[in-house]
Amino acid sequence: AEILQDVYPTPMARQDPGHPEEARLVQMPGVEVQANALVTLLEGSAIRPTPLPVLWLVTGVLALLAAAATVYLRPLRAGLLTLVLLAVTVLATFLLMWQMRLWLPLVPALLSGLLAYVTGTVYMYLTEERARLRLRRAWQQRVSAEVLQVILSNPVRKVQGRRLDATVMFSDLRGFTTMCST
Repeated sequence: AEILQDVYPTPMARQDPGHPEEARLVQMPGVEVQANALVTLLEGSAIRPTPLPVLWLVTGVLALLAAAATVYLRPLRAGLLTLVLLAVTVLATFLLMWQMRLWLPLVPALLSGLLAYVTGTVYMYLTEERARLRLRRAWQQRVSAEVLQVILSNPVRKVQGRRLDATVMFSDLRGFTTMCST
């Protein structure tokens, strides 16, 4: 009886069909809450947490996959693949919950994948910029600016020298050497 004030809101509350215009939720009597708890215990249908080693394994695998995608793919493709991996993890978590009554905490798994992607992307960017700067320093005194741009635009392609027939003329001004040495 509602007059006894033994009604409580629960996650399983539903809208009162008699009053659809009101957002009034039907609360569950305390006796029914206790009965549901007892049935859950007697049937052994309680939700169990996933063992910690399994959580570590899922978290590590997700982080490794996101990091490998970041290393081997372009950042945009790696980001899309990481999002797909995270979505699959969320779906797998809900399937585990409903089918096997196992609870897998999502936050560590999702954070590991996201952090692996972000860390890998930042690392790849910084190492690429450092290699580009090192390449620029090594070649800027030896080649023209146009050749340097070709080297920097495609560092994988080898820029090679070539043989050609050329004529070189050396000349000296009369008395210039003695004038400079004094």
